[in-house]
Amino acid sequence: MENAMITKKTGTLFFCILSAFLLYGCGAGSPSAPSLPDNPPAASVQESESVNTPAIDKNKYSGLHIAQKTLVIPGIEKNYDLLFLSDTHMIVLDGTEDTQVTENALPRTGLFKDADGKDSYENFPKWMEYANETETDMLLLGGDIIDFPSEANLNFLAQNLDALKIPYCYTLGNHDWTYPWEYMTETGRQQYRPLFAPFMKENPAASITEYEELVILCVDNSSNQVEAEALPVMEEALAMGKPVIVLLHVPFSTETLLEQASTVWSSPVSVGMADRGGIFPDANTIAFQDKILGEDSPVVCVLAGHVHFPDEAMLTDSVVQFVAGPGYGNEGIALHIQGGADTP
Repeated sequence: MENAMITKKTGTLFFCILSAFLLYGCGAGSPSAPSLPDNPPAASVQESESVNTPAIDKNKYSGLHIAQKTLVIPGIEKNYDLLFLSDTHMIVLDGTEDTQVTENALPRTGLFKDADGKDSYENFPKWMEYANETETDMLLLGGDIIDFPSEANLNFLAQNLDALKIPYCYTLGNHDWTYPWEYMTETGRQQYRPLFAPFMKENPAASITEYEELVILCVDNSSNQVEAEALPVMEEALAMGKPVIVLLHVPFSTETLLEQASTVWSSPVSVGMADRGGIFPDANTIAFQDKILGEDSPVVCVLAGHVHFPDEAMLTDSVVQFVAGPGYGNEGIALHIQGGADTP
């Protein structure tokens, strides 16, 4: 398990490069909780000697590789524990698939196994058990939880999520709702993407979960861009006057992420810093970034997946991004959020 310490630093290379591109062409809880001040002290990621969770049999979950992160948010009084899992790429075959689906699935099943050779769908129920037993406040699912939208995959996903005793939030990945022959097509968008509405508060584009002192904003950027219909939901979340955690599938580019991605992927896999190998954001995505990463934004943390390796970096002097390692390798993040003393 991993603990991390990051202190806020002024300046951010991400915004410098993004600005250049803009110039030259890149719930649950009580809504009556007190609002944060106009300029709240910055949150910080700090080391934590222990996190208060119920006693569990650690041997039972020894195969789960959970990076422990602690986010301190000045001004809040409660503690929150979030479990973040992404990119399990589960493939379940029950014999009802047609030939095209089967021929696509069989060579991919060997890609998504853990170090012991177990398929990701065999390990997924253990993550549900862990979330229940540790009484995590919410399970955050960062997309590509299933590898394609077959009936067997969707049924298996639903059965496991139904076993949860805690709330969950789901944002789509680029594999969840696509097949290679319908990759990001309008047909796929109309036929398969709506199948996930029951997991996403009936709005795959974006959803909000509100706690007494915290807001979780889930946004679909599985196409590498943010859709226009997600922007009003984002505005609503930012206007709630509480710290906001943003859940995406495709991460924002950082120096460390781009460096590692260049050795793993042959195409861009993160948004921004396009001159360094990132994805150029469209107008809606730029509007989204400007809001959530702006000076007055209440966003304190971005969680993402997609790249199949972990990354941790500051996006601005007040927003940290955690990118999860691949869930098929049994990697996830336990994010403990706690209050801290206000600073002048």
